[in-house]
Amino acid sequence: MPMAIFDIDGVVADTGKAIIEIIQRDLGKSWVTLKDITQYEINKLSWLSEEEVKYLIIRFNQPEFYLSLSPSDGAQKAIETLKDAHWKVIFLTARPQFLYNVTHYWLKSHNFPFDDLIVCPPLEKPSYCGNFSQSVLIEDRPDIIDEIARNYPHTRLFVFNQPWNQNVKAGIRINNFEQLLNIVL
Repeated sequence: MPMAIFDIDGVVADTGKAIIEIIQRDLGKSWVTLKDITQYEINKLSWLSEEEVKYLIIRFNQPEFYLSLSPSDGAQKAIETLKDAHWKVIFLTARPQFLYNVTHYWLKSHNFPFDDLIVCPPLEKPSYCGNFSQSVLIEDRPDIIDEIARNYPHTRLFVFNQPWNQNVKAGIRINNFEQLLNIVL
């Protein structure tokens, strides 16, 4: 049975939009757009002060932040299409473990069909790809993508295009879920 392993934040959840809204509203940086988020780790963004980074980290660790996220355009329909085509669907996220129930609730409340939800530390994500053959992984985080490409070459790796992963050379870059379906189905 083919299997699709989806990251959540930045892939099926439009985390970038929520981050921009907080930066514009709470930090008064109305000029910031998604294109300005050129680093995955926000503490590496030169236009944020140390205090602003601390504030954002606190905000990003609140369950309310994750509950308020919108699904990415086309994500739910694409995943439903894969399930209808008898694919196994796994969500693999590096969110903190205490957000497991929040994440499960969010997926269910947005009607995402899935077989499993795995919450693990970022450095453990690549090892899950080594456990599954015939799998595709859809990810946006540069260091995870590079690690999987290097150590798990059997995994079909899709890079969900984001401003923070423009330097990634590995994998197949996709801009939306329609492109993913056109390739794998």
